[in-house]
Amino acid sequence: MNFSFLPTLNLLPITAQLAEIDTAAYLPDDQARAAKAESERITLTQLADTCLANWQKLKRYIADAFSTEQQKPNLESAGSRYYEKAGNYNWDSLQGLLTAGQTYIAANLAALQANQNMPASFATTFANDKTAFDNLHQQFL
Repeated sequence: MNFSFLPTLNLLPITAQLAEIDTAAYLPDDQARAAKAESERITLTQLADTCLANWQKLKRYIADAFSTEQQKPNLESAGSRYYEKAGNYNWDSLQGLLTAGQTYIAANLAALQANQNMPASFATTFANDKTAFDNLHQQFL
């Protein structure tokens, strides 16, 4: 019988495919690949909690610095509309909250510090924590 019509069997591609399978077997699994991002998210969440606590302090300083009637517009100017989503770790909302808060502090520093209401170091602490969050957020992305 003549089998000349059958193609010649070349084992080289099979060997190469087996080598690729072996290489793939040693790649990190999905848990190993996600570990870095998961760790960064934990750190980001912890920093977010610090920033949210800072904003709550700012809220108390506003309440002490302004009359009841003036608190609502001042809180809104300081970013209160972002707070709910920021509290649920919506990073864009947290950035909005922190930017509004920092801008508000700069614009109202004298009123907030009057009568020893807000410590002089708070503006720097707020700004430093915001910068740390912004940097870590960019790294996370």
